[in-house]
Amino acid sequence: MLTWLASYPKSGSTWVRAFLAAYQSFESEVSEFDLTYIPRCSNSDSRPALYALVCGKAFELLSDPEIDAARGEVQHRLAATIDAKHVVKTHNARAMRNGFPLIDRTATARAVYVVRNPLDIVDSMADHAALSIDHSIELLANRRHQLGRNDGSVLQFIDSWSEHVKSWTLQKAFPVLVLRYEEMLNHGAASFAKLIEFLQWDLDSKRLNWAMEQTRFESLKQKEDANGFAEVSRVAKSGAFFRHGQSQRWPTVLTRAQAERVINVHAPTMRLTGYEIPDLNQVYASRRSENGSSVVPMQKVSSELPIQTLAAPEESKASISVNGSKEKHLFIPAQWKRWIAENLLRGTKPDELVRILIEKGYPEPLSRLEVDVAETHPYMIAARGVMGEKQ
Repeated sequence: MLTWLASYPKSGSTWVRAFLAAYQSFESEVSEFDLTYIPRCSNSDSRPALYALVCGKAFELLSDPEIDAARGEVQHRLAATIDAKHVVKTHNARAMRNGFPLIDRTATARAVYVVRNPLDIVDSMADHAALSIDHSIELLANRRHQLGRNDGSVLQFIDSWSEHVKSWTLQKAFPVLVLRYEEMLNHGAASFAKLIEFLQWDLDSKRLNWAMEQTRFESLKQKEDANGFAEVSRVAKSGAFFRHGQSQRWPTVLTRAQAERVINVHAPTMRLTGYEIPDLNQVYASRRSENGSSVVPMQKVSSELPIQTLAAPEESKASISVNGSKEKHLFIPAQWKRWIAENLLRGTKPDELVRILIEKGYPEPLSRLEVDVAETHPYMIAARGVMGEKQ
């Protein structure tokens, strides 16, 4: 059965693969980790030769529907042939294409999902794929995002950042360990120890520390600078795979308007994966202050509005007819949306609004999504700005 190592592109899965290869190399013939060792503990589900073998004809003759139909068999053959100490890397979303699953649950034991703040992915993606920042932001929101087939890979279907994250982290078909890029940077020992235990490998502190030291970002970058790296993009603007290895770098790269575009689309999923939504007033005022220019005051909600939850509107539950029967609470009606907005402007905590919506019979995912959307909507941001100016 397969252990997947899944991630949206440029989220840190190569770093995880390097660590796992170093961990396995400890006390063998290896005295110093080398980037060429990365494939020793990881495979790919996208290698063209696998599909040619399963389908019985040359890869260039295979259509995309034929490839999608063969994915399950390819994954079962991988599961039967690779070592238990191998992970299978994929950038595919856990979705269906041409009637077939991209990830076959019957061939899967578990998955490790590496997630990174989308605000930081934007710049990394732009460099890797030779895109503008604006184009990279659009790509993160693109529901049709895919990595086209080439000599080294079949087509990989990515989806948007939010849908990719949810497809792996909200599913219940098999166990998933979510590793946050930022926690690997700041709490590496705890994160990597959790990874080793999840994989059911023997956890050894000496081996763990050695592997972490060998795969520090600075070390990986030095190795790439000295000897190159086979996985670097041929169109990368920087010409490098390992560039900065930082978190929270986005305020130095994105304009406020660009950051708002990312947040407006992805805020609910960012919260779902533990990322706080930044106060852009504070972030960019701080940046301007550091650069010696004028500071724009932070927006505030008027203190004249009491912070209390307004009475819920008259009961008017949304329902539509499905197969002749009434299914209630399939969407949030207009009067409730207005109630949410007014309460947010008055300073009511979002969790309190979600609680009340649930009490009224609306499903928790729908309630939380509606409140999240309202909180980050451009109209709401503008309303808070106007209220702040009137103080």
